[in-house]
This record gives sequence, structure tokens and C-alpha cells, in this order.
Amino acid sequence: SSEQPRCSWLISSWLVTNTSNARTFVLTVDGVIDAKMIGTDGGPVPPQDLEWLLVPVGQRYDVLVTHGIYETAQLTAHLPTLNESNEVVQTPVPIYRIDVLPSDGTPPRRVIWPEADLSEFANRFIDQEVRIVLSGYATDTGIVWTINGRQNSMDPLFTFKRGETVLITIANEAGPEHPFHLHGQFFEIIPDGRYWTEQPGLKDVVLV
Repeated sequence: SSEQPRCSWLISSWLVTNTSNARTFVLTVDGVIDAKMIGTDGGPVPPQDLEWLLVPVGQRYDVLVTHGIYETAQLTAHLPTLNESNEVVQTPVPIYRIDVLPSDGTPPRRVIWPEADLSEFANRFIDQEVRIVLSGYATDTGIVWTINGRQNSMDPLFTFKRGETVLITIANEAGPEHPFHLHGQFFEIIPDGRYWTEQPGLKDVVLV
């Protein structure tokens, strides 16, 4: 036949953003040939094979999805619920579906990947090291939340000069998980061998 063969697969890019006010989402991309995380808060990263995404409040991810035709791609949230035995289990809840139809044979737009690690910090001298402790205590009227022992302080905890490299250690001693966010700045998470510290790219949100 002289007709151009139609593609048996399609590529789309998804921007996943958690805009809830409290819930952390565990997400999977189901019914697809392949899914890769290609970007986060601060921009593109080398492609990472995607099994699941942990998305705290305010976090953003770019995901490249390869579909098969005549299939349905689905974004699934895995929510903690109680079963009949009062045990906490993960219940899959579909939150977004895409029906994939045959393509017109147009080749996908070429994606230019970053060539190397995006880290700018690996060889920098650390000018300051600081520690941020998230904590709280109960009172007769409720819970008082504190940062480094201070509640609702209007004075800055630290000051830094432009261009300085700062190593920040964040400790959550309050119990509930906390999506720590910096306004107008990005940071790099230093991996220490634990899987949740293996988060490439520049971030402005990290779940503590």
C-alpha cells in the first residue's frame, strides 16, 4: 500500500500538580506503555523511569507518557483507607482518564533531554549550615506549631547573602508530615542512601 502507516503508539506530556490544601497523593500512571518523570519544580531533569509519584501539597512534576492506541490511560491515586479488619490499606481511586485514539501518523515532536546532572551545587563551598526544626506543643486551646521553638515570629530565622551556598537540615519533630516550601528559591536534595532522598532536580517543595 502507498498509504503511510499509522503510529501504533502516541506520546503526551502531563503536568501533575497537587493543589489540595492538606493531602499528599501517591499516584501511578496506568494503562500505558511507558511513563517517565522528566521535570520537577525547578525545570527539566534527565528522564527517570516512573513507577509511582509521591506528590505533597504544592509539588509539580512533568511526566512523559507513551500510549498504545485504542487504550485508556489513567492517573490513579492510592489512598489510605481502613478495611473490614480495621487495617490501613491503599485503595486505588481513578482521578483522571484519557481515551487514546489512532494518530494521523505525524511523528512526535523531538524531545531534547538534559545532557548531564543539572546540579550546580556539587563542587561549591558551603558558606553556612543551618537547622530548621518543625515542632509543636499542646495547650488548653489547641496545638501551637513552632519553627526552631518560635511561634509566628515576624523576625527572620536566618539571613544569607546573595550567592552563598547554604546547607539546610530540616527535622520534623511534630509528627504529621509537612510539605516544606521555599518562596522564590530552589534547592537540591542531597541523597543519603534512603529512597526518599533520591529526588533529582531543583525543588521548592519537599515532604518532611
